[in-house]
Amino acid sequence: MKKLLYYCFSLLITNVIWSQTVSVNQTTPNAEVGIPTNFNLTLNPGNSPGNTHYRINYWLVIANIGNGTIQGNINGQNTYTYYHTPTSQVLALSNNTSVDIPITYGSNAPDTDNVEFQVSGSYGTVDAMGNFHAGPTLYGKYKKTNGDSGYAVDVKILCTPSISSPNILACCPNNVQICASGFCDANTFNWSITGGNIVSGFGSSCITVAPSAGNGAVSAGCTVSRSSGLSTYTRFNSSSISRTPRTASFTALYPEYPYNTQPYNYICKGGSGRQMSMATQCGISSINWVAPNCTIIGQNTLTPTIIPTNVIPTTSTINIYATVNFVGGCSVNTPAIPFKILDATNAPVPNGYFEAVPNNGDICTADVFQLNFISTDGFSNGVTTISRDFIRGPGDSIHYQPSKPTPITVCNKNLCTGLSTCTVFKVYPPAPCDYYINKSIAPTSNEKIIIAPNPTTGNLKVELPEVLTGTYQIFDQINNKLILEDKFDNRLELQIQIDTKLNNGIYILKINTEKYIFTQKIILSK
Repeated sequence: MKKLLYYCFSLLITNVIWSQTVSVNQTTPNAEVGIPTNFNLTLNPGNSPGNTHYRINYWLVIANIGNGTIQGNINGQNTYTYYHTPTSQVLALSNNTSVDIPITYGSNAPDTDNVEFQVSGSYGTVDAMGNFHAGPTLYGKYKKTNGDSGYAVDVKILCTPSISSPNILACCPNNVQICASGFCDANTFNWSITGGNIVSGFGSSCITVAPSAGNGAVSAGCTVSRSSGLSTYTRFNSSSISRTPRTASFTALYPEYPYNTQPYNYICKGGSGRQMSMATQCGISSINWVAPNCTIIGQNTLTPTIIPTNVIPTTSTINIYATVNFVGGCSVNTPAIPFKILDATNAPVPNGYFEAVPNNGDICTADVFQLNFISTDGFSNGVTTISRDFIRGPGDSIHYQPSKPTPITVCNKNLCTGLSTCTVFKVYPPAPCDYYINKSIAPTSNEKIIIAPNPTTGNLKVELPEVLTGTYQIFDQINNKLILEDKFDNRLELQIQIDTKLNNGIYILKINTEKYIFTQKIILSK
């Protein structure tokens, strides 16, 4: 921190031997760059046993005056060390001696200088003829109260200011604040602005600016100086602040779903429609909502309501977006959001089958199978839910019961009416891989498949419990890699040819149908 200096501020330090002291009186409170500051030095010679007079040989001043575009000097000499030799004068010890030394600091001077003030001379006596007879050396030095040498001078310097870069939106005339910082001792600020107008703060370090309505950059320049300093001593900096491009977005409101937890974006035909919501922004001049084949209530507002017409087929998708125009000519499109169009038609009774996916990828050791319901009823006018999405597998030795079915409720829910149509499926856990069948859905417990021959050299015949439609897959039991996959339709028997290039080993046959999921081991031995 800089030390404050005051008029007529003087500290006396005593020489231990002869008790002489040097005091400093700074005649101006601050040292301004390029303007001389006068320092009045006073010597109190003290006492010297056997001596009655003294004579000063020279005063020594050492100051870090700096240079730069504005030169520094000590009493007119551009030097850091200055000797002042007074006219030869012999004075009685009872008289003090004073001298004025002006110091001018240059533009590269430090903000605080520690100036050395010293004096050198002799004690002595004067004979009857008035001749001075020199005796012991007289030496004096200014010291601070703590004993350190040097006189602290607060030099009021200027530093090149930094200009802040606030976020300025394109085509937004809202006021912003631009500030200068790091300017050291500047107290006068002269701003220039292009791409906007200064609203307030003239002459201060921070100004309020109203940007122009367009999207061009705002340029700010600041010249700093000191009100009591040299008029030619200034520092300048400028900054060009690019405008932030405009963006816009919106969301659909679902009051029937707290916190917008709806399964997907949808709008119902024949109802009150769906309200959209866009956040307000600076400088919006118009909004054009686009929703094909829909009635828009509240066009050119932030919260329009979109009502689909009957022209739009149920379960089809439309994209809704808005073009937002701003003062100053900016325009931006929101991202398009797809909405599924639904109606109030009653949902059919669920029909389909379950796909069981092992949680560890191995159908023989999985402790849990995730259930995915594959709908075959064609329902898409809402959502299909299941009451439980997993069953226990052979890896869960505590809860696994291969012969006990789990009732799973499946519901088709119409999102426009909120009404659901439900049915219950019995889902059997998969049987151990050394058993003949792995049922997923079954009205009875007698269905099975028969594989022959097993072990096999590659040609398999699989007898199904009834005429079925579905897919079959063969996996390598070691790495769960899918080896073979194919579809079948209305078949009671399957003929499967395993690739003869496969290594001998154990493979898993998995058959998925609308009613059942079968799994069984196949032993390949060529």
